[in-house]
Amino acid sequence: MRHRPALLAALSVLALAGCASPATEGSPSAESSPAEDPTTSSSPVTTTPSASPAPEADDKGSASPASSSSSSQDESEDMDLQDGVRTNDFQRLPKELAGLNRVRAETDPGTHWAELEFMAPDQSAKMLLRIFLVRTPDGTYLPVTSQDDEYAEASYDSAVDNLAQRSDELLERGVSTPDRSWRCVEALQVQSGVDQQICHGQAFGRVVEMQRLSAHEPDVQARNAAVDDVLTDLSAGLDALA
Repeated sequence: MRHRPALLAALSVLALAGCASPATEGSPSAESSPAEDPTTSSSPVTTTPSASPAPEADDKGSASPASSSSSSQDESEDMDLQDGVRTNDFQRLPKELAGLNRVRAETDPGTHWAELEFMAPDQSAKMLLRIFLVRTPDGTYLPVTSQDDEYAEASYDSAVDNLAQRSDELLERGVSTPDRSWRCVEALQVQSGVDQQICHGQAFGRVVEMQRLSAHEPDVQARNAAVDDVLTDLSAGLDALA
């Protein structure tokens, strides 16, 4: 790729939008790849829980949240189960999505938060996947059922506002995949030679946020196809969890 050195430099310093990562220093990483050192990612402008992630569940099943006799923890465990799926179950999503390989995966049932990071083999593109229950200002976790949910809309609107501060050229569109729909916003040239896309959908009561950074692609059809491929594979992976 002609501009690959510049792109790699950009990926090494460009944040994926918003605040600091929910993973705290020293917290166990559910999955990481020592051979690849992708950029340190920061959280989107959605609600960000602050707790250490849980160890990865094995491929045969999800890890269960720690048991407790307290009613508050019992309630938390009940909230974590949405449509038969818990936070740790997202560790079972495919380790490859549209040619991007998974290099990191963390989950935290206590804050109902999952974060998975993917990288293209040639490091020409990076994708961050976040799946979470929304949290209200009073700290209550709530499931979402559609894109029309006020908290789902607020989460997406925040992503749009954040990208608008970093690019003068935003494009929005809807994407349909089997069993779900997505709202996507794309920012061209958030940094020289780098485009960014953010798509929001819902699954198992949670907001599903996909953020993608890639080399600038002037062909709109090619850009859309790359995003559509990720969302199609992601949708199939989510369906397989139920």
